[in-house]
Amino acid sequence: MRIAIIDCGTNTFNLLLSERRDAGWHTLFSAKVAVKLGKGGMSKGIITEERIARAVDALNTHYNTILNFNVKHVRIYATSAIRDASNGHELVAIAKKKFDFTIQVIDGDQEAELIFNGVKQTVDLTEENVLVMDIGGGSTEFIIGNKNSIQWKLSLPLGVARIFEFLSPSDPMTMDENEKLNQFFATNLSQVAAALKKHPCNTLIGSSGSFDTLFELNSQQQEAPIQRFTSNDIPLDVFAQLHAQLLASTKSERLLMPGMLPLRVDYIALATALIDYMINTFQISKLIHSDYALKEGALQLAASELRSWNES
Repeated sequence: MRIAIIDCGTNTFNLLLSERRDAGWHTLFSAKVAVKLGKGGMSKGIITEERIARAVDALNTHYNTILNFNVKHVRIYATSAIRDASNGHELVAIAKKKFDFTIQVIDGDQEAELIFNGVKQTVDLTEENVLVMDIGGGSTEFIIGNKNSIQWKLSLPLGVARIFEFLSPSDPMTMDENEKLNQFFATNLSQVAAALKKHPCNTLIGSSGSFDTLFELNSQQQEAPIQRFTSNDIPLDVFAQLHAQLLASTKSERLLMPGMLPLRVDYIALATALIDYMINTFQISKLIHSDYALKEGALQLAASELRSWNES
């Protein structure tokens, strides 16, 4: 059995193709296509025609890959940019008409649950609560949980594309802008602060996206690249050095950094500013990068649903 998962995020459309072998699922192919759905329209609550066209191109790329691998079971999820845009339904309709794709537009709670289920596959959780954070383009998900259950979850419109539109940062960001950003976080993260007071966490697990880039930047700066696993510790002093480096760099300098993806260049310093705020404000003592996020959680869900359907 083969399953395809497409995660239609704000910045990228991610594809995961997996096949059931023996007792587990094995990745056949994975890819991401930059779309930047929020560009030019996020502050107006729309997806521009140019970005819709880019999204259709990305779906076409993934559609042809799915055909080439002869995958019959396809699950497609849309998150912040599409669910919040007044014309998001137009893209959903185009996907159905052109590719016979049924896009599930999920709410923030569903997104958070899928992310947590993805992360649980990479990190050996215990009875102790951890904070999982997924920094997207349109939203950021915060989940507090342990090996038994999710204790609390929240999706906030604090994705890096939205933060970029709010701040319109200089190149590089100024000290005043960084202070403005911290004040913005303090104002908008009051619910997270209350949840962490009730459910204290020492460990922050960052899933996919910007955390992938942090791992690669650190790895490429070592004498020998660090072996990448499905979960990886990022020492806090290493993170602090990377954050300072990114904060002081220009866009052209970031483009030249080994391990930097071009699609992250505009937003990565904003992402690390948010991580830095979380670490310093909530006394985080351990930072972990998880390779898995929404699409891996969605794969697990789809496999379970198909298994139940086959057994009935």
